[in-house]
Amino acid sequence: MIRLRGIEKHYRLAKVSVPALRGVNLDVEKGEFLSVMGPSGSGKSTLMNIIGCLDQPTKGHYFLSGEDVATKKEDQLADIRNRRVGFVFQTYNLLGRLTALENVELPLIYRGVGTAARRQQALTALDAVGLSHRVRHKPQELSGGQQQRCAIARALAAEPSIILADEPTGNLDSRAGTEIMALFQQLHEQRITIMVVTHDENVAAHSGRIIRLLDGLVVEDAPVVGRVYAQDSLALLESEEGHKAHA
Repeated sequence: MIRLRGIEKHYRLAKVSVPALRGVNLDVEKGEFLSVMGPSGSGKSTLMNIIGCLDQPTKGHYFLSGEDVATKKEDQLADIRNRRVGFVFQTYNLLGRLTALENVELPLIYRGVGTAARRQQALTALDAVGLSHRVRHKPQELSGGQQQRCAIARALAAEPSIILADEPTGNLDSRAGTEIMALFQQLHEQRITIMVVTHDENVAAHSGRIIRLLDGLVVEDAPVVGRVYAQDSLALLESEEGHKAHA
């Protein structure tokens, strides 16, 4: 589904060219769940921006379902983003003046989906993330975990083939973060391709494969050993809380 060959990205700082990616090769099959890790400045965000068609490489080829998108024009990239990629960010990026339902409808408005159809798609997406009882609430009336679920629903509403998540649990407590990873694992079971950028080894352990970057290069690409299943972690937490309540 995703095939990167010789991807380089250079940024100009004054008169100096600074390499962010230095010849990345990567293959991602449909339905994979992988994490991208590495220290600050390793090229993680740049790689995600290129895969999400938010940026273009300086050199190399990016094939998305067999189509080379590396040389597409901006309007063509915008169309690919809108129809094929869902984004989830650490800071949720919800509009405070809109309800959860209205926030989820936004990408569908940009796609030109009619009012009735987009309302139904948004409601379906909110139900899928467990927020059907919060559709009229605004972001400030939701917990951090609920806001992130709303952001995931917004990404799902347009029925993307890829979800790109940048530090999706970074602003959440451990339980809310585990709930978000459980949701990603459920989406993975539906054959949605998921790529998570994270600094957290525990978050990465929920995926099936880890890509490690250093200085703009892939230095490790390996399956997760001892994968963590979030539903099991949540069940254990609930059991411990039950024991404490009866103690």
